[in-house]
Parts: sequence; structure tokens; C-alpha cells
Amino acid sequence: MTGASGFCVVTGLTPGSYWARSRATNTAGTSLWNMQGSELVSVTATPATSSSTVSVPGTPPAPTVVAGTAKVTATVAAGTSGGAPASYTVTAYTGTGMETVAGTCTVAGSSGFCEVTPLTAGSTYTVKAVAKNTAGDSGASDASSPVTLAAPLRTVTFNANGGENTMGDQTANQLTPLKANEFTKTGFAFDGWATTSTGDKAYGNGDNYSFGENATLYARWVCPALSGSWTVTAAVGGVIRMVVFSAPTTTSSWTTFKATANSGQSATISTSSSSGSIQVRGLVKKANNTFTVTGTTANGCSYTSQNSTTP
Repeated sequence: MTGASGFCVVTGLTPGSYWARSRATNTAGTSLWNMQGSELVSVTATPATSSSTVSVPGTPPAPTVVAGTAKVTATVAAGTSGGAPASYTVTAYTGTGMETVAGTCTVAGSSGFCEVTPLTAGSTYTVKAVAKNTAGDSGASDASSPVTLAAPLRTVTFNANGGENTMGDQTANQLTPLKANEFTKTGFAFDGWATTSTGDKAYGNGDNYSFGENATLYARWVCPALSGSWTVTAAVGGVIRMVVFSAPTTTSSWTTFKATANSGQSATISTSSSSGSIQVRGLVKKANNTFTVTGTTANGCSYTSQNSTTP
């Protein structure tokens, strides 16, 4: 302070107890500190002042939600009462009644959105929000509408399994009809799909498939049906019988025909013709034998006729 008397303010003190001493200064010099200090005084903290009081946010409305891949995007807004939110805590739940927390995310500001992730594909979720500011937390909002996350896409690869041509993969995430077969195999007919290269038929052409996992399906090939019918005749005779046949049309050429008596005797001829005759020997004379003819094609398929008739 300046002058012969007066006062000054000491600032920058922390809360606590203090006393003060003084000394005088002029052009001739500075006096000693006075021997007796002031009375003991207490210094307290100065309360902060604010132009307005912050109120706890009101309960926000139920969030709006959009299902994504392994996530839920939640959009939140302030309630109609209370103070302005500074942020939100968003929580996703599974189940009803006894809810289970599946994950959380945070929105900064008075409104906005955030993503709760990772969540489980195929599961159903609801979402609630709590608004926050320096005065405290609001109550939890009502639950959002439930959303179910789509299952992840799965791919089925088609294997020709010895056939020809190409066929693209198929991708889906739910029960879906399989693509129609595009493979071919000379001399064979398509008979559906197997889960292994040598497995039994598991799915027909265009059957529904779950697409629950990635998989490879293998084309199954079978001998094609014949076009037409057999004619087989054998006259009653001696120990040698002539079996006359005419075979149906096949998609592969014939290579052999075998005539077999009901008593077990047989004979085979090699021919690409669909008709001919086969001598069967060793029969019992005048026995009432019947015969079947089995034809084999170049692709290894075999077909057997009905019993012979007597001309």
C-alpha cells in the first residue's frame, strides 16, 4: 500500500488460517517488521458463481433403432423436460422381462446416434437411453421397438463332380431355393446334389437350402432312363436256345448284351446294335425256360429286360 496509512488486499491464498505483519518504507530507508502480528484470521474458498443453475435432464424418448451387420444403430433425442443433455449412454438388451445387457455405446451432445457392436446375427434386441449432464442422470427411456439382426451371408459352391460346363456360386442368409443345375455329363443324367463327391442325394434340383454355413454341393450323376421298351423272345427247344431281343434307345452306345436263363445258364455277345440274338447252351431239353437280357452301354450303365416270351 502507499501513503501514511491505509489498507491492501493479499490475494492468491489457499483456504486456511493466517496473521499479518507490516513495516514502513520511505526515502531514508525501511523500518523493522512490527513485533506483534495481527489477529489470526481464517480464509475460506470463494464459492463459484454461475449465471444459471444446471438441471438434471428429463427422461429421453425411446431411441429409434436400425439393424445392421452385427450391430444396432440407435438415434437419441432430449426429453421434453429438464436440463439439456451433455451425453447419453445407450444400452442394448436381449430377452424380455429379465433383460440381459448385450452392449453399450455413448452419444456426445444433446442428440445424435451411436452403434452398439458387436452383436449376434439372428438375435433380437431392444435399446434404452439415459441422458446425462453435470447435474446428474435422467431415468432410462422406454425400450425401442425390437429389431432382429440378419444372419450373415453364406456361400454355396457347386462342383461338377466329373461333369462339364461351369456354374456360379450362390449366396444367401436364409432358406432359399438352390439354383437350377447348369452342369452336364455325356451319357448320364443329373440326379441332384450330394454333400460329398461320393455321397447320397441330399438335395434335388431347386430344393430349399438353409444357407446356415458355407458349403460345397457335388453334382450326382446316374444312368439315364431308356427310351422305349424291351422285346425278348425265346422258343421252347432243346439244350440250345436262341434268345432274340430288341433293346430301347439309350444316350450312350450299347457294347454288350447278356442273356440269362431262369435256370442260371447265360451267354454274352458284343455289339453296338440295339437288336440281335444270343445262343444260350447247356439247357435241359424241352424245359420251360424264360430269359432276361442285360445290356451294357459305353458309359458303364447296365439295363435288364423283363422276362422273355415265347414267339
